[in-house]
Amino acid sequence: MTVQSLLVRFAVIYLGLLLAIGLAGGAQSNTAANTGALIGAVMFASISFTKRNKRDFSAVEKRNAILGMVAIDAVLQTGVACVLLRSAPSAIGSTSMLLSVLFVTLLHAPVIWFFSGWASKQMALGVAREAAKRQQEFSATH
Repeated sequence: MTVQSLLVRFAVIYLGLLLAIGLAGGAQSNTAANTGALIGAVMFASISFTKRNKRDFSAVEKRNAILGMVAIDAVLQTGVACVLLRSAPSAIGSTSMLLSVLFVTLLHAPVIWFFSGWASKQMALGVAREAAKRQQEFSATH
């Protein structure tokens, strides 16, 4: 799996989870649910990458994956902000809304970094344990 495939998978899952949360909760913003959607999408995409490639991210892949996920998150947050701004234009100005998006993105970046690394490392450990177990079984029979 390439980093580009990981980013597509992340975007589809994250957008789907955000839409499901939006439909279930109406137009209300629920920070805990949105953060849960972000963590779930990051972990699923990272685990899929590790499982498919049977290895952890390289340094360049990890950097590109994290920057890509942060960019996708920022675009989705901006989209939500634009919808909210159109629904109540007098409630808050566009500059304030964009600064809020920047703030949320800065909060989400370390979450993406942590859970991407944690999920892929856990999966890589599982793959390594499985390979060691197979090697041990092979050695015992030969």
